[in-house]
Amino acid sequence: MKPYLPINRKGFVSTYFLCIFLFVITATSILLINLKTQMQTYEQTQKLHPYLQAETAVISYVKNHLANNDLEDASVTYNTYAFDLRVQEEKLLVYLSEPVVETLMIEYKENQVIDYTVIRNIQ
Repeated sequence: MKPYLPINRKGFVSTYFLCIFLFVITATSILLINLKTQMQTYEQTQKLHPYLQAETAVISYVKNHLANNDLEDASVTYNTYAFDLRVQEEKLLVYLSEPVVETLMIEYKENQVIDYTVIRNIQ
């Protein structure tokens, strides 16, 4: 005769296995979502890198010429970047054409760059 137990143990192994299985599936899903997000971030960074390099070169050119007070409308090739520069009142319009295509609107005051806005079409 079996002793009386207040706990019914039928299905205990199945419930235990189900809990472990759900934990493993959840952990795997979280890891895969994290890896997917990291990969998307890496791909976006790879797409933006040439644009950021071009912007850095243009802003360096503008800062240098603002410091020398010789900034004027021109078509410029600077460090393998080709761009058209249009000087307006406290604003510069820069049309990059090579190797990336984008437009920069650079705000300056007292021969210092204050801010810039980028208009680009990334595909």
